[in-house]
Amino acid sequence: MPRIPIPGRGVLALLCLGLSPVLHADELAFTTSNTSSQTPWSQTLTVPRFDPTLGLLQSVRIELRATIRGRVGYENLAAQPAAGLVNFQGTVTATGPGSSTVSTTAIAPVAISTAAFDGSNDETGTSGGRIGGLSGLQEETITVPSHPGFIVSGASTTASFAVQAANTTFQVSGSPLALSSRVTSDARLTVTYVYQRVLDCDQDGTPDSNELDSDADGLPDDCDRELAGYTRPGSLLIFPEVESSAGVSTLVAVTLADGAPGNRLVRFVYVDDDTCSTLTQARVLTPNDSYIAIASADMPAFTRGWMYAFVDGPSGLPIAHDHIAGSSLRLDGLQALEYGIDAIPFRSPRLANTDADGDGLRDLNGIEYDRAPDRLVFPQFLGSRLTRESDLILINLSGGGAFTASVEFQIFNDNEQAFSAQTSFTCWTKRTLSSISTAFLHDFLVGLTNHNVNEVLGWGNVESGWFTVDGVTSSSAQTTITDPAILGVLVQRMDTTYAVRLPYYEGEQSNGDLVITSPLGDTTGN
Repeated sequence: MPRIPIPGRGVLALLCLGLSPVLHADELAFTTSNTSSQTPWSQTLTVPRFDPTLGLLQSVRIELRATIRGRVGYENLAAQPAAGLVNFQGTVTATGPGSSTVSTTAIAPVAISTAAFDGSNDETGTSGGRIGGLSGLQEETITVPSHPGFIVSGASTTASFAVQAANTTFQVSGSPLALSSRVTSDARLTVTYVYQRVLDCDQDGTPDSNELDSDADGLPDDCDRELAGYTRPGSLLIFPEVESSAGVSTLVAVTLADGAPGNRLVRFVYVDDDTCSTLTQARVLTPNDSYIAIASADMPAFTRGWMYAFVDGPSGLPIAHDHIAGSSLRLDGLQALEYGIDAIPFRSPRLANTDADGDGLRDLNGIEYDRAPDRLVFPQFLGSRLTRESDLILINLSGGGAFTASVEFQIFNDNEQAFSAQTSFTCWTKRTLSSISTAFLHDFLVGLTNHNVNEVLGWGNVESGWFTVDGVTSSSAQTTITDPAILGVLVQRMDTTYAVRLPYYEGEQSNGDLVITSPLGDTTGN
């Protein structure tokens, strides 16, 4: 998938110089609501303002949804029977920056038929009554131009809306009735910022269209290596395997490769292999500091799964600081072996708070952090047999414990003969290649395929091949995410010798999230 970079500091400078930056339309939505109260009421609702480091705000779409509940009482005071139609209704109005006002009325029609006045005005008997359990819902949307009140400015980071609700129940038609009503209502406000992103992937103030692109791949030469798999420090690190069990320990290390003054708070988030539930630890690193610990000592309650670490700011919000590096070392006393895995870094294009949409997730979408890879390429595997088996670690980045990820394998033997396979898992898994498909077996490759008898050259009686991994779906009981983001690591074993292989990455995608807890997925859409 193509990479869509994020605007940098050069946007305003370009405008001042009269240049035309290359722009890309995007949207960012925030939703807030209040609790149901009896009308009339007045409250203030707030949403985060638009962060101008994302680009140029073009317009704001404001959606107001009103929900009403309650009852209508009536009495026919006339000497003859009466019938009429009553609208049980409530009106909610929200006014925000720049006097932007949206109003909506929720209605529940009520048909009433009653006998002549029974002599008692009490909303009972033959001429009166009360109808309860009424409810209604209505939405209204307006679009307004950009206004300074919607944009972050200094310490002003929220946009306020004055919201008012009124009981507007009335009789629509029929014989006049004496009415009473009780209306409770609530409001849900969604503010969507429609903005233009300047395509300036290296944030040097020069639009991508004005940069040199030698291979004509749509990315300037300065950005061609800006993929998450390129090994360099980042603002977020993913450790693919961490285990603390009987006889097995994991040594984790995070280094702040930055000598600039000021301490940095790094949060370590341990993710359970089955449920994706998380445990969090915070450590302070001084300039050029390295934090190294046995995982069981750092987080005693954690058993098995994976971990990610990110830099947090003094206000408790994650920040961009592309200077942390890390690795892990797995120590298995039972099998007398050890192997290390480098952490996978993700840089952030932002200048400050990386949680651009305020959802509390670390989004691997090119806005908050580097995008996740689209397809994994493992350039080599050895055919599995008794003393030669490989383990594949897979992480679903597009869904938490409520999601089951399905992934597709394209497997090639040493003579370009292709096979396919699928497997599914929840959250994290580590399984042998032979358990995924018989196409990984030595005996299958040598006996049932058109293999190359001259390979592996110089190493007789060893079959080899290569394979790719691509996400198909990630599904919960309530939603399905297509083409989920998957990370993987291959751990190869030859007798008691282990080697770890990180894959090559093809393409990028923007639906990686750390870590989704809702079965609905990332409801902000980012």
